[in-house]
Amino acid sequence: TLYTWLKSALFPFFLVGVPTQIKMISDTVIAFFKSEVKYSLLALEFNQTLPEKNKWGFPYFILAQAHLQKNEYQKSLSYIYSGLKYIMANGFEKDITQVYICAARAHYGLKNIDSAIYYSKLSYNLGSKIFYNDGILNSSQLLFTIYNEQSKIDSSFKYLQISSASFQ
Repeated sequence: TLYTWLKSALFPFFLVGVPTQIKMISDTVIAFFKSEVKYSLLALEFNQTLPEKNKWGFPYFILAQAHLQKNEYQKSLSYIYSGLKYIMANGFEKDITQVYICAARAHYGLKNIDSAIYYSKLSYNLGSKIFYNDGILNSSQLLFTIYNEQSKIDSSFKYLQISSASFQ
């Protein structure tokens, strides 16, 4: 059962002190990140052998997200822009919504505020269209942050309300 598995997986954490627990968790996250990047790069390599109409976009998103988490914003955007046509062609609207918010966050990190707003609104609109709560929540939170920093109180409040409603 899930309970048994969790108990056995977490048991070692109870045998060591908190600093060691944090180190173990950190090592696990780093290992996951490395494998995520490794397998996505392998997928892109394989992707190059496929006919244009059969190429997948998702590995580009995974790599973009991984670099975004490391604050490597330009590298994140390069993967997004390289794979965007494949992501769009695959037609999975949830994935497209996630790619838009990833692009918005990368642009925000680079202080390209107009682009961050543009991609956040694309994510918000598509998330609303397909009733994808994570897309609505993530984009409205970023739009709230941006408009709040710009002292655009009405817009800021609008997206704060939307992100608050997404939690209910």
